[in-house]
Amino acid sequence: YDIGLGDVGSFDGAKSFDHEDGDEQSTWYKRARFTLKTWTGQETELGTLKTYTETRFNFGNRNGYGAVSTTTDGTVNPLGNVAGGQGVSLNFAWIQLGGLRVGK
Repeated sequence: YDIGLGDVGSFDGAKSFDHEDGDEQSTWYKRARFTLKTWTGQETELGTLKTYTETRFNFGNRNGYGAVSTTTDGTVNPLGNVAGGQGVSLNFAWIQLGGLRVGK
């Protein structure tokens, strides 16, 4: 879990807009990560068959300004710097048989 407060553009700052009057406010930049690691091992006639994966699930708000919505008449409504899913990445994945390993 990462948390920070600072200027927008740095890695530790975020801005949002006040819901009542629309003023720009500094807010906490937050990010959480869940990492799922799996591995197997099985003896075969050709040697040990091994597999490994590491998948990361990221969640947090944006390192920047809060989102706004604009109506058809041009009214700008601040939505704040809401948190949400930031994507999933497969960082490592390989299969190995004996001394040969293939993967990412």
